[in-house]
Amino acid sequence: MVESFGEALRRLRGSADISQRELARRAYVSQTTLSRYESDRQTVDPSTADKLDELLGADGALRALLNPKTASTTVLNPDDFGRLAYVAERPRAVDSSALGSLAAVLAESRRMEDTLGARAVLEPALGYFQLLECLVVDARGPLRPSVVSLAAQWAQFVGWLHAATEQSSASCRWLDRATEWALEVSDSSMVATTLSLKGYNAWKVGQLGPMLGLSEAAQRSDRVSPGLRAMAAQQEARAHALLGEADATDRKLDEATDLAASIVPEDEPPWVYFYGPDFLQMQRGRAYRYLGRYQEAANLLAAGLDALPPEQRDAEWITSYRNDLGAVQSAL
Repeated sequence: MVESFGEALRRLRGSADISQRELARRAYVSQTTLSRYESDRQTVDPSTADKLDELLGADGALRALLNPKTASTTVLNPDDFGRLAYVAERPRAVDSSALGSLAAVLAESRRMEDTLGARAVLEPALGYFQLLECLVVDARGPLRPSVVSLAAQWAQFVGWLHAATEQSSASCRWLDRATEWALEVSDSSMVATTLSLKGYNAWKVGQLGPMLGLSEAAQRSDRVSPGLRAMAAQQEARAHALLGEADATDRKLDEATDLAASIVPEDEPPWVYFYGPDFLQMQRGRAYRYLGRYQEAANLLAAGLDALPPEQRDAEWITSYRNDLGAVQSAL
């Protein structure tokens, strides 16, 4: 019988005579996360599997046990891990190469979250964020803006992961941290993102006033990218729909569509990745559901879901739109 990833990890760790706590420290994950790996209760990302292979001298055995859907990409090579280990011990030694490695991990974490869901990547993300937090404390000189900017992106991502796992209050605390750092480096797009995400949290807990006000605030600066303003505009439209304001709903949805048409993908921040017409079509369908326009909502939601690329159709975030579609179809 083939060992599971967790069984193999436990065996290899025991053979190497390394405690859970020590292995977790070397692999940049929490001991709780490592315990979940060993009990097969949490999916392991490819980069972490590679690092565990290296630390345990497993010659790729752990990586080979990953689900093929999660094992297709290696983010960090051994040199990257060595660089991060050095920086973790000496935060003031951070350089642009180490920041590049941490940015690569963040990009892959976003991709993994889209595929595996927020819960699978939350604990590893917290581990990496702790390193960024240390770097921010010690960063100074010309490199500090880059360190602070990347830390803000990690804080925003962790804030989103908490929002996606129904932890709205915790999410807002992380987003406040991201806002503080974004203000330090004058990153208007990150500030707009955190405002918009706090509006999302307000929606999840039924606070329509803050949802509307925060979504409006996220759109005010001309320095914010069209993609971010489109996302905030559609969220404002949803707030108007929940308030029964049909004309304002249509106006903001049309504005979001116009903004999306002006997007230049390479000019958008790296954390904006759901701004295409199919996504906005589903947003319009959701808003029409709230307005009681069920047939229009059903048509828009079905068309938007059908138009999604194959790699997104089974993503965790799609579930709520399928639920919307089922609700309006039942109401017809």
